Amino acid sequence: MRKVFLKLLVAGAISALALPAVAQVVTKAPPPNPFVSLNGSGWYVGAGTSAAVASSNVSGNVISVPGITGGAVSAAGGTVDVDAGYILGKCVLNSWCQVEADVKYTNIDGNNAVGNISARWVLTQEFDIGADVIQTVLALLPSANNPFPSFNPSSLLPANIAVATTPRGYLGFKQAELLINGNVGQSGGQDWAYAPGVTSGFRWQTLGTNGAPNGGSLKVFADIYWPMRGASVANLFGSSGAPIVTQASANLNTLYVVGVHFDFGI
Repeated sequence: MRKVFLKLLVAGAISALALPAVAQVVTKAPPPNPFVSLNGSGWYVGAGTSAAVASSNVSGNVISVPGITGGAVSAAGGTVDVDAGYILGKCVLNSWCQVEADVKYTNIDGNNAVGNISARWVLTQEFDIGADVIQTVLALLPSANNPFPSFNPSSLLPANIAVATTPRGYLGFKQAELLINGNVGQSGGQDWAYAPGVTSGFRWQTLGTNGAPNGGSLKVFADIYWPMRGASVANLFGSSGAPIVTQASANLNTLYVVGVHFDFGI
């Protein structure tokens, strides 16, 4: 009888110790998803594409073609992007914020009679704040009116994409590092250019077959960058010692980008 009692006592003690651990495992909250709740915070990754156009300039004195020194050129192309970022549900003036970094492969190209300019790799970083912060600021200024026109951003999306009815708009600052290639005559050069910029866009929660947010987000955006430098090449001399090209340079000027990304919380 005594042995039976001891066995029951030990079994009860083990059960008492195990129950809190089981309860802890069961009640532990999953990682937050920033796209399920509008006030959520968390990490996300995604991919997308964009189109870009830039006013550019390719110039230089090509000795073999006198009188041609180059000039303005329009460079255009597309990009394939991957991105990663973090959304903070409560940020400046109780609005939401996001930080994001992108890697883009591009085919931006342009040429004229003297040479060409291109960009193949672009890195970007951005900090954005929800556009509702504008209303918060205007509320502090009773005599101020909203200077931005109103429109329905959902008209930008194809009809077959299931998204939440109301998107979240944002404004932000971006910076980009562009690998610029320039060729003038038989000379060429490559250099990284830094470009500060601004951005604006909208985020929609994507919906599952049950009509509820499924943890994804569709982002439509527009950027403007101002590259600070381009690719330049010193005088190029031929085998005889005579110059072939002098004062060669290729500069990417104001860059305009529109794109779309699909992201999901991790």
